[in-house]
Amino acid sequence: MSGPTVRVVRGAPGAEELAALLMALHAMSAPAPAIGPPPPSAAPWPRPTTPLTTPAPAWSTRGRPAWQGA
Repeated sequence: MSGPTVRVVRGAPGAEELAALLMALHAMSAPAPAIGPPPPSAAPWPRPTTPLTTPAPAWSTRGRPAWQGA
């Protein structure tokens, strides 16, 4: 016999009770179904084909804020 085994150690459950227990155990052991469509594998926006050619401005080239004084 392969797979999990259920053994009743007390009482005498009826066929309906055993069937309900087995269905509950089966539902708990089954993987959860995926809800909704899977997420997309790629970004939904277009990506540039060439890298950006303008460099980002450096913080060292900016002037001091007015609240810090000159």
